[in-house]
Amino acid sequence: MKTCNRIAILLILAVAAVACATPKTLNYLQDMEVDSVYVAQRAPELKVHPDDKLGIRIYSQDPQLSAPFNSWSTTGDGSAVEGYIVDKSGCIDFPILGRLSVEGMTLEEIKKDISDRITSGGYIKEPIVTVSISNFDIAVLGETGEKIVNVDAGSINILELLARTSGTNNDANIKEVMVIRTTGDTRRAYSINLKSKDLFDSPAFYLQQNDIVYVKHRGVKFSSTGATIWGIVGTGLGVSSTIAYILLWTKLR
Repeated sequence: MKTCNRIAILLILAVAAVACATPKTLNYLQDMEVDSVYVAQRAPELKVHPDDKLGIRIYSQDPQLSAPFNSWSTTGDGSAVEGYIVDKSGCIDFPILGRLSVEGMTLEEIKKDISDRITSGGYIKEPIVTVSISNFDIAVLGETGEKIVNVDAGSINILELLARTSGTNNDANIKEVMVIRTTGDTRRAYSINLKSKDLFDSPAFYLQQNDIVYVKHRGVKFSSTGATIWGIVGTGLGVSSTIAYILLWTKLR
């Protein structure tokens, strides 16, 4: 009889532990050791894709020489656009120089190409060229809020992105954060484990323009009503098991 009572006590304790359990703190980079040295990968240079909007400016010692190159492109209805939209064929229409193919090129390569063309054409001897992607946007979905993040710097990684979106909550599955990337006519999904230092080696650690970051829920997601009911049930189980435990323990003594 005593054996059965002891088994009952163990079962009650197990139920109480489950009912009263609280979510474990979600810690990133759990296997990264303090004071250890790791090889740091450089951020890869972005390559230009169709639908990117390029901000291109030309400077020279004589502003009158560079002015013709800084007239913005236009849309089909003739309105001015602050930047140059890369069309489906991977080209932009640039003042004076005409149609330029830029798809697959890095920003540095575009800068050099335009500078060389201006110099070889005899327009400006030493032009200063700046090139940027002005619509470097990343869509964030799931358990970190839903928003479009515009990147004004040349690069951003997954941790920096999460910091800009208030991080992840206790319901997030941080072991399987999905990054969906479209390149040309193909789309690929990467999985990143935020608990492991291996995330630094992922090809999706550094994000690219138009990436989609989806932070999954780590279990069954209840509605607000369902979560409230489950909380009441859990509390009731905890209280009931505690009372039963006290009664059985008193009986055994």
